[in-house]
Amino acid sequence: MILSRRVPDALAMLIAVALGLIAGSPALAQDAPQLPTAIITAESLTNQQQGTIDAFVTHRTAQLVDGEPLEVSQARRDLYEPFQVDGATAAFLGYHRDTIASRLDAAFASDRVLVRLNAMILITRMPGRVPEALIDAGLDDSSPAVRYWAARAVREVATAGGLGAGQQQAMLNRLTGRLEAEDATAVVEQLFVALIALPVDVGAQPLLESINHRVSLHAERPGSSVQPERAAMQELFRQLLSAGSNNPPRAAMRQLSRAAVRYMDLLATALEADAVEEHRQQQYADTIALADHLLRTLHAELGGGGSVPAAVTDAVGDADWATVRTAAQRWRGLLQQAPYNFSEDDLGV
Repeated sequence: MILSRRVPDALAMLIAVALGLIAGSPALAQDAPQLPTAIITAESLTNQQQGTIDAFVTHRTAQLVDGEPLEVSQARRDLYEPFQVDGATAAFLGYHRDTIASRLDAAFASDRVLVRLNAMILITRMPGRVPEALIDAGLDDSSPAVRYWAARAVREVATAGGLGAGQQQAMLNRLTGRLEAEDATAVVEQLFVALIALPVDVGAQPLLESINHRVSLHAERPGSSVQPERAAMQELFRQLLSAGSNNPPRAAMRQLSRAAVRYMDLLATALEADAVEEHRQQQYADTIALADHLLRTLHAELGGGGSVPAAVTDAVGDADWATVRTAAQRWRGLLQQAPYNFSEDDLGV
């Protein structure tokens, strides 16, 4: 596994420890219960075979909860490896998965972050539907590392598709509720990906509400990463334009325009004030360029009138943030007219 550059260093280090990437694996106890291949590949399971699986899972989950750090990560690997065996049958996979899920309450109740993190990684990687109660426990965890993997679990469920209307709404409620309180960039990014994976008519408006809500959070913390918002706006823009000319999602297009002009002004202001560390300045510049492109394209799609500001491409290249802010101000004026009809307060930073 290669850890993303967008995952903060402390979070990446904890995940690396949890995955056992920093040191070797402990030796497996000779008397530890094992899973014979004959059980993993059985088309149906006898009571005795189920008992063998129960004993295997009970031993490994106890090691997961009570073991030393390397034993914890080894227990997680031992529990997961049978899922990857060639020829593993649906009968085994389902029973093994459900047995593991039923034994993880103690892990999620542990006061050791490493235990909860390994349990969440295991849940995220197991095949089949992830138990929602365990995802919720992970999303509410005090550790951003655990929340990151819980958000990945939500993303996996959302991107897999096949959710009914009621399940989509439950997923939506879960995501928006978490986003209101989440401040870890890596976690926010995973939650945004999950929202984007929902159908446009379900996820677009709540996603845009969250993106717009986070403008004030970034205003309070100038220089903070906007990578999740940039990636979400770019992907949502693509989805909106491919939604079909017969039924264009105009309300979402208007809200995306609102977000674009607010981020353009917010980021240009931070850059002009020299409030952005050097390693993040390109991210801000790229987001401003994206916002400018979104505003122009969506204005044309929506049939907006008025005199459109000049493109800010040259200004961004020259780091002329005052010119960018002037363009944002002009866009703000346009967005107070039809077909947008936003108020001045709607467009403030």
